[in-house]
Amino acid sequence: MVSSATASHGERIQSALHSDAAARSALVASWRRSAARYKLDPEDRNAPRRITDAELRRARPRIEPLVRAAQASLDQLYLAVGGVGCCVLLADRDGIPVERRGAPADDATFSQWGLWTGTVWSEESEGTNGIGTCLAERRALTIHRDQHYFSRNTLLSCTTVPIYDHDGDLAAALDVSSCRADLTEGFSNLIAIAAGDAARRIEAETFRLAFPN
Repeated sequence: MVSSATASHGERIQSALHSDAAARSALVASWRRSAARYKLDPEDRNAPRRITDAELRRARPRIEPLVRAAQASLDQLYLAVGGVGCCVLLADRDGIPVERRGAPADDATFSQWGLWTGTVWSEESEGTNGIGTCLAERRALTIHRDQHYFSRNTLLSCTTVPIYDHDGDLAAALDVSSCRADLTEGFSNLIAIAAGDAARRIEAETFRLAFPN
């Protein structure tokens, strides 16, 4: 077993993968998918992949009814978390954010980290991360700092909730992300509650708009 005090992020992941932890830990199971199924290197330093503006314009209509239903809830969620350095992302079922809320003062930082519309956050592309792993496992979760698969993402803390459409199909993921060093576990728990409430409001509004009568 590699010492956590001296090992690199990639070495700690490899150590976990060669243990029996994947059978007991959902996080290590996701790391294993990232390594074995998607052949990703945790020390890869390439920036997250972004689709073109034209590709984003083609992707957005597939989720447009849900985006319209989400507007008020996205605004309300951002009012709750934006003042402490978080941004809000609504990603489609492919893990691509199509709608975003964030403070203009933080835009350059979040854009650099890929917390922006058009960035591909699927687990296949970015390994273990809030949006991609939420969609892969179809459950609400928080991927905090070094729980991310790529070492370049270990400054991020991401809380993500799945959203289902009016037919009960997985349609999107609602994410609150931060790269603040002082984000506490207690505040992460509050973010998770707020994001969960927002997701349920979006689902209710999506259903109401689909069945107005």
